[in-house]
Amino acid sequence: MKTSLILSLLPLLFVQCQWYQNLPRTDYESDPVSTHDYLQTDYPKQTDYVTLYNAKSDEYPPPHAEPGKCYAKCMMPDVYDIEGVQLAIYTGKEGLENIELEVRAIEIEPTLIETYTIVVDTTQTDNYEIVNIKIKELVEKRGFTEWRDVLCPGDVTVDLVHQVQDRLKAYGYDSGPLDDIMGKRMKTALTQFQKDNGLPIGNFDFQTLDVLNINY
Repeated sequence: MKTSLILSLLPLLFVQCQWYQNLPRTDYESDPVSTHDYLQTDYPKQTDYVTLYNAKSDEYPPPHAEPGKCYAKCMMPDVYDIEGVQLAIYTGKEGLENIELEVRAIEIEPTLIETYTIVVDTTQTDNYEIVNIKIKELVEKRGFTEWRDVLCPGDVTVDLVHQVQDRLKAYGYDSGPLDDIMGKRMKTALTQFQKDNGLPIGNFDFQTLDVLNINY
């Protein structure tokens, strides 16, 4: 029952990937005999993978694809270097204390600047709060799609979904209850984890599973 429920919810997760399973086939140059709009219908049957491709660009899967394996063209997010900074933020009323303050503008991430009033010498007052600020610095600009090896539908088991939910929670992402069901909250948590770590977005690709230390 749980396995069938998981498979019925799989389309909720794969919103940013175009699927293809490279079953034995050599007629890639010929016109496809059928197409299957994966993003708008039920999960494709195994036979549909033979002719599934990106209908918008007529682009077939990569020539190095191996028979029997599954692939998805996933969005590759920008890569950031995240640095944590502690600031003593002033919480009192300025002008009422004879203390040294500094107004500092900090670029939290590209195009986002926050202004903070900092206590320069914390021995001068108790009216401050230590705040941890995460600063994101762009390391690599991406924003393109790329073919990646992913788990085939039959390999997405109840145990695997449970592992992913558990790991996401351990890293501080709200993946919902540990119910072994790949619902909306789990999909949102996984997508955010992938974005934060520069991983392919929207699928159970092997790079994401390795980073999460998932057994598959």
